[in-house]
Amino acid sequence: CAPPLSLPPSPPPASSALAQVGCVWGVRRLLRSEWLRLKTLRSTWLTLGAAVVVLILAAGLIANHLHDNLLHPGQFNDPGDRDVLTTPLRGFGVTQLIVGVLGVLAVTGEYGTGMIRATFTAVPKRLPFLAAKTVVFATVTFTAMLSAAFGAFFTGQQILGNFGVGLDAPHAPRVVIALGGYLTLVGLLGLGLGFIVRNTAGAIAALVGILLVAPG
Repeated sequence: CAPPLSLPPSPPPASSALAQVGCVWGVRRLLRSEWLRLKTLRSTWLTLGAAVVVLILAAGLIANHLHDNLLHPGQFNDPGDRDVLTTPLRGFGVTQLIVGVLGVLAVTGEYGTGMIRATFTAVPKRLPFLAAKTVVFATVTFTAMLSAAFGAFFTGQQILGNFGVGLDAPHAPRVVIALGGYLTLVGLLGLGLGFIVRNTAGAIAALVGILLVAPG
């Protein structure tokens, strides 16, 4: 009697094969892809560079004006204007717009060129793509804005001279780090508006309305 035939095992489905590899590799691919996409755009570095320069320049100008006023204390109308720690860092208004626009362009640029179709073909699920782009954008932006905040702090305190304080002053590290974190959140706000509106002009208009019009 012939032995029974044994059928070869059927190959595992694609989903189980992907599970065997591990979702970590999928996340790494997404993060690497978003990092390559972000760093190869010259506009990313030009915009971040402009944001850094504007924040440091504004701190220098405000600190110079504050230094002149400190020599004549009678010119102050608000005691808060004498705060040598926070006053030089108040010139972040233009910087937040620059960072917010960068967040908008990081998304709407793909919709405008049609590259978003290729992205969604490779990554059909929207949530992993959104998470990867958010993580990469937030990491790059926070690194740049934290450096800009420290640069603005040291520039302002250097101009203030004897009136200035060091990084060891009470609350100084918290204030500087908070400024970098706030600017990063504004960039993420622009990123979210880009996903919602999917149009550069409309998302920027919404961003300006939220940052400048709504608080008033």
